[in-house]
Amino acid sequence: MSETNLEVKPLIRTFRYGALELEDPDPRSSAEEVKEFWGDVYPELTQAIIEGPDYKEDRAEYTFRRAVGTKGGTDNTNSNEIADTLQMMDDLARLIAAEDTGESPILPPWQELEPI
Repeated sequence: MSETNLEVKPLIRTFRYGALELEDPDPRSSAEEVKEFWGDVYPELTQAIIEGPDYKEDRAEYTFRRAVGTKGGTDNTNSNEIADTLQMMDDLARLIAAEDTGESPILPPWQELEPI
């Protein structure tokens, strides 16, 4: 009889918020506790929706989606598309703000007003 060896790997949790991959602060905590932890850094996470986990190889991937809706409204047909668009705009603004512009004469308005 042939021997079969099974390799057991730990399941790694990843947390996504838009284009960001957030570190798992404590593997023993729940996804809700991770959301609360990162809510100190990203306040918009406090109202986010947790999706997942989606299993990919040795990873369990959770996604935090910004909760978007109309106050008192009941039509949520485009809420995911709106949330994704808003998240993409926010991520783009963060990337532009963090980019080193060097000698470029064209600066985003918020950089023009900051003292050098």
